Amino acid sequence: MREWLDVDSRLFPQQERRHTAPPPLQIVAENPLPKTATKEQLEKLRLREYMDKGEKILSDCRADLAPAGSNAVGSGRLKPIADKLGSFCLDSDSWGFDEIYQIVAQLQRVALEILQGLRAWDARTAQLTASGLDLLQRLLRECERDYDRRIAVANYLQSFAPDVV
Repeated sequence: MREWLDVDSRLFPQQERRHTAPPPLQIVAENPLPKTATKEQLEKLRLREYMDKGEKILSDCRADLAPAGSNAVGSGRLKPIADKLGSFCLDSDSWGFDEIYQIVAQLQRVALEILQGLRAWDARTAQLTASGLDLLQRLLRECERDYDRRIAVANYLQSFAPDVV
């Protein structure tokens, strides 16, 4: 610990006071990782963020569609849903989760068709949308296991590659 003299002590030696420096400020991260986090740990953190974002989008879609029931859905509620699904669709594609991508893309297509007047929001569409959201939620919960499996396969296959000098 550092010590320093108070300014008053230089001017008035009889009133010398010693102070100790406060401890350094510590910043605590929301998702603390070791300072030497591996690439796999960082990817897992990104995957967890993708999964959390997906869960939030699904929850928002359910909440936005719940009041509609089998009645017509107004574009005020449907446009934000289509936008969120579009974002989720792109994220799913970038992670390589093809099944999630295909289902989200289909749900977004349905939302856009309703907005364009090419499809009606009826009981069947409402039921198919609810089923799609349920299926997405189940698939989203399996993402981490699927990702771990893909990494394990890739690492195993890479172990056969010749060493590059």
